[in-house]
Amino acid sequence: MRIRSFFVYTVLLQTFSMLLLWGVWIAWLKYAYLPGLSEDFNAQQMVIARGVSDTLRETPTDSATFPQIARALESMYANAMKSGLEEENYDPLVAILHSTTGEVLYSNKPDVHIPLKPDGIERFTEDGETWYLAYNTDPDMQRTAVIGESGTDRHMLIGDPATGTAVPLLFILGTMLSSTIITTYLSLRPLRETTRSIATRNPGNLTPISMKYQYNEMRPVLHAINQLMQRVDAANLREKQFMADAAHELRTPIAAVLAQIHLLKQIDDPAERNEITADMEISLDRAVSLSRQLIDLARLETEDYPLKMEEIDLTQALSHTIAMLVPYALRKNIEFSFDGPESCIVVTDKQALFSIINNILNNAVKYCPPDSQAEVSLDTGNPDEVQIIIRDNGNGISEQYRHRLFSRFFRVPGCSENGSGLGLAIAQNLAEKIGGYLSVTDGLQQRGIGFVIHIPAKNCEISAASHDSSET
Repeated sequence: MRIRSFFVYTVLLQTFSMLLLWGVWIAWLKYAYLPGLSEDFNAQQMVIARGVSDTLRETPTDSATFPQIARALESMYANAMKSGLEEENYDPLVAILHSTTGEVLYSNKPDVHIPLKPDGIERFTEDGETWYLAYNTDPDMQRTAVIGESGTDRHMLIGDPATGTAVPLLFILGTMLSSTIITTYLSLRPLRETTRSIATRNPGNLTPISMKYQYNEMRPVLHAINQLMQRVDAANLREKQFMADAAHELRTPIAAVLAQIHLLKQIDDPAERNEITADMEISLDRAVSLSRQLIDLARLETEDYPLKMEEIDLTQALSHTIAMLVPYALRKNIEFSFDGPESCIVVTDKQALFSIINNILNNAVKYCPPDSQAEVSLDTGNPDEVQIIIRDNGNGISEQYRHRLFSRFFRVPGCSENGSGLGLAIAQNLAEKIGGYLSVTDGLQQRGIGFVIHIPAKNCEISAASHDSSET
């Protein structure tokens, strides 16, 4: 796997930004600055053409001094232009035309065909060379002064922006790139220092990283790391508490079995031995049940707990679970009733859902006094979820303890029935695994307790007919 470097990424980004600015600069020179500069040269040519016309105004064409003055003007113009150039090869065109016939009265470049045009700037090409010609007519003398500049000379005057700026810009680019590398390296120093401080920590040190002298850009990362360490620390504390509670819970039945074994060795009476053996079986059953629940809870608290999502008819599942508990309910004369639609199909994990329902219904049978009632109903009125509501009219649970019912190893004070305090914690974990949750509600007849199983209504299909049954 390729490992990306933030340092390299920053340097490349800065380099790209500088190259982009260079490109924008070159484009501005070519498409904005140079066209304007060319217009300035055209205006300069028009001024010179007008000056030539004015100078020759008093000189007749057939005068012997006419060509001498024209050559002198040509020389003055060429020398003036060459004075600002490194290479003295500037060669302008200077010509005088008859303003009516176009006859060439004077030209320093007789091989160049000069067309007669109105006053202004004209551009034409001859023999692969582009010419910029400025025309100015003297109507009194019927002469037109033409000042021309070749494309080669114009390019020499203006220069190549790419070539002219390449060396200085490359120098600037190199300087900026060096400064970018240095500044990027220095700006990442706080990150390296923080990395070093984290790497040198002891594995068990989960105290928050100090943010007192940290930069603002580093604070979100460090804050997230501190929050993660807080969660890990809290998880470690929960695990330590869990192990301590589990050891304490397992110690009680195991200690009882050891005491009963010791007592069994000292008793010869068969009846007493049978009684002690029965007590040992109860203690061992409790230890086995507790161990099984601890294993289940440990599996549930892992992130890769396997789920098999499938379509389940809740009405059928509830009816089946209630029917399985009827023999146990009959021993205490507990009446079960069920109210719900004829059919309610949801997509969930069948085994997890059965465990949740069975856990809560078992608690109802176990903790309700004789001659109690337990009601199971299926509420499909919420489009986002289906609710399984299980209520009884037993002894109930005080409000002050209800918020702790789903905590591990919690048992309601004063309860006469033995239990591990893990059943509801396992049920809540299972509900969360399938995307739902458990909540506590009031019981029947202003007594007892109730639990609501909230199940996501994904692809839920409900039959409108009502299913109402009562079993004792």
